[in-house]
Amino acid sequence: MIDDELYNSLSDRYSTCYYKQDDIPSKDLINTILEESLKVTPVFSNLWHHRVDVYGPEYAEDKRDVCIQTVEHIDYRSMFDNRKKGKPGIEILHNDLEIFEEAIKTGNPKKDGFSVFKDSKVVTFNTQVLAPYLLKFTFDPYMFGKQKPEEINPSNKTLKGMSFKAHQGAMAQAYAIAIIARKYNVDSSFCGCFIMNDFNVNRIWHNDDKIIKFMGLGYKDINCYDGPDSKHGKMKLRPTLNDNVVRWN
Repeated sequence: MIDDELYNSLSDRYSTCYYKQDDIPSKDLINTILEESLKVTPVFSNLWHHRVDVYGPEYAEDKRDVCIQTVEHIDYRSMFDNRKKGKPGIEILHNDLEIFEEAIKTGNPKKDGFSVFKDSKVVTFNTQVLAPYLLKFTFDPYMFGKQKPEEINPSNKTLKGMSFKAHQGAMAQAYAIAIIARKYNVDSSFCGCFIMNDFNVNRIWHNDDKIIKFMGLGYKDINCYDGPDSKHGKMKLRPTLNDNVVRWN
């Protein structure tokens, strides 16, 4: 990747919230992106404490199960999250997900933002997990490096410290994947907002508390409601030096 390509990939990257399901990158292309990310991701001491599981288009129904656990409605999150009430019955949210998708397909959320839901009962979800290729980043100590799990004395290493390094490495790799994906005109997304529910059994994620985040890869749908050409995307602000996010001392 030459300098201009790198800068353009950095500039063009954004989190795609809704993907095409009938136009899908090839598995070989996804493998190319992932392979390149492994070559450039900075990881502390080159000890990898995270792994990435990839779920392709054949897991479409399981992704819908995952998606209902990304529900944004506060009452539903409280009702079905194990860390709060944790009630059974979360499957009723599949109907709300279908209603939300139908609303997306009208193009109105892209054009006018989520204000179109102000007077309705439409429940919103993080539909980026419906991407044709869903990547699950998980804490898994000593996945790669000079040291192997069987060689480590657990009393000399803290899981908390390794988990922290795993999150750092996962974030670095996910960002590398997103930039490389843009080079190949593949769109990407991140999702770290989901609830825990014991009753929502599926083949992708069933309340493994070692989860770090999800990432999607695919091609954005014409009605993607977030991004540079959507109302929400155009309204997004980025900090400048005047905002004190970066400070000289």
